[in-house]
Amino acid sequence: TWKGTKGTASGTAKKDPEGIDSIFHGDQAKGHYFPIKFTDECLSKELTLTGSKDGEKTLTPTAEDPYLIVRLENLSTNKLTAKVKATQEEVFEIDFSSVVKAT
Repeated sequence: TWKGTKGTASGTAKKDPEGIDSIFHGDQAKGHYFPIKFTDECLSKELTLTGSKDGEKTLTPTAEDPYLIVRLENLSTNKLTAKVKATQEEVFEIDFSSVVKAT
């Protein structure tokens, strides 16, 4: 969980014995997934995410669904940035360079 404006992600992205990430429920896609839980001050705000290979994305976290699951393979760089769409205020920039992809 990140509350501040910036953070660095560190650690190891692990797979379960079948090679499917435990956080990714029911889908057979393989990869390394990193969960981010938005704090209360971000809930119900429309956020713009940048850093994905698919381009800019908009999402609105809610109390019922406060999570963003990042697939590390889908990042165009090692950084993911979120800003409040209306004000362009930066919520976070996370650098995933130090995350080790387990084999």
